[in-house]
Amino acid sequence: MTIRWFLLLLGLSFLSRPLWGADHWTPIPGGRWRDSSVQGRPQPGFQLLSPTVTGVRFTNSLPIERYTTNQIYLNGSGVAAGDVDDDGRCDLFLAGLGGGSRLYRNLGDWKFADITADSGLVLGNIDATGAVFADLDGNGSLDLIVNTIGAGTRLFLNEGHGHFRPGPVLNLDRGGMSLALADGDGDGILDLYVANYRQTTLRDHPRTNFRVNKVNGALVIAAVDGRPTTEPDLVGRYSYSPSGTIIEHGEVHAYFRGRTNATFEAVPWTGGAFLDQNGQPYPGELHEWGLSVMFRDLNGDGLPDLYVCNDFDGPDRLWINQGHGVFREISGLAWRNTSRFSMGIDVADVNRDGIDDVLVLDMRSRDRATRVSRMDKRMESSPPGVFQSRLQFTRNTLQLGRGDGTFAETAWYSGLEASGWSWTALFLDVDLDGYEDVLITSGHGRDDMDLDSGQRQEALRKGRKLTVAEQLALRTNTPPLIQAKELYRNRAGARVEEGGKTWGFGD
Repeated sequence: MTIRWFLLLLGLSFLSRPLWGADHWTPIPGGRWRDSSVQGRPQPGFQLLSPTVTGVRFTNSLPIERYTTNQIYLNGSGVAAGDVDDDGRCDLFLAGLGGGSRLYRNLGDWKFADITADSGLVLGNIDATGAVFADLDGNGSLDLIVNTIGAGTRLFLNEGHGHFRPGPVLNLDRGGMSLALADGDGDGILDLYVANYRQTTLRDHPRTNFRVNKVNGALVIAAVDGRPTTEPDLVGRYSYSPSGTIIEHGEVHAYFRGRTNATFEAVPWTGGAFLDQNGQPYPGELHEWGLSVMFRDLNGDGLPDLYVCNDFDGPDRLWINQGHGVFREISGLAWRNTSRFSMGIDVADVNRDGIDDVLVLDMRSRDRATRVSRMDKRMESSPPGVFQSRLQFTRNTLQLGRGDGTFAETAWYSGLEASGWSWTALFLDVDLDGYEDVLITSGHGRDDMDLDSGQRQEALRKGRKLTVAEQLALRTNTPPLIQAKELYRNRAGARVEEGGKTWGFGD
């Protein structure tokens, strides 16, 4: 089964020569620049380059047996891009499941060579998810950080010319997804946030046994399969709802303060580094289903703020940097609503008013027939008089910055409220008109939100008593959700129009 983060190398058709090269750069303080010539007024868009041209032969493959018994693998993996060998060209790291990760060196002219074996990367059979290049030790070469499911967040330090040695392993025994780096405390050293999900989920263990006790008049879960919920891997994992259902929560996310020599120090959640809307430290750890995370200065004070996309009913978190490594959650009156199943995020100045705007993706389909056959219609509303609550909606949200620390949510007006079962958004000015367009990946290896498929499986479960293996095997009949990639053209900052097929991005 091929899943979502397969690689398509796409060349911008208006470029008259390769984008990356070692020659003709002009140095400036903190960076360098070069011209990219445009020939006349060509048709904007993309051209698909085949593996026979590029040399990139990578597919993130997942056997059906693995995702039938652990659906978290269907969340897929990531890509990191950066110049690891200091030759002026952008190289690629493609994270893969089951040890399939690869590092490709850019040879120029859109040709790449697999240098995984010679790079010193010790990847084994890890299930890699999020990945990022960053210079952690200050030696001028890009190091590599890779999240995994269960094998920790792994650091690989670049010794120069694209050769790596293993560094520290952080965030052990977690289901790491995305990660982000910034100098959160202003000490000149990068800090690291890891959004964790889970290694396994209750949905893959249909006969889990719970013991529920009454404590101070409330029902609480005391044991799971005979194990007390005080054991480390069960603390905060489950709760008992007033309606009588078991709620499973995600894992605690991890924030690490950078120290010298590419070392990191874990920051506790209850130590005052993270404050709630009222400016108070959280009384306990937050167990949430993290999928994406991004640092970005959203209020223009020069400090990186932090946005975390959480799946399911867990709220998204937007922490405003207070300085000196302290983050405070934004007021409910400044950020009025979020997506419910928040999958991915990107930030850009959409309307060119000089203020950053935020797009968060959800799972709402643009097709009405698909929507009515799926479990994506749920909406929330607050009771009268409760005006400070932050509602969650099962759709994309586009937050336009007002410049005073508050945001207006305009996804419906802008035409970006739905893009299917979406994963990641990328703002990019494809047609060079000065306005950021948006590219979106979507689809899923198994459409678990299809109501018809779910009802058929439920009927089979009720027909006779099934073993655990038989119950899980029913999922093999769930159809995949095959969707085209989405591209939306920004029409002068007000609204968008679909442009994927026109611009070669709609397969």
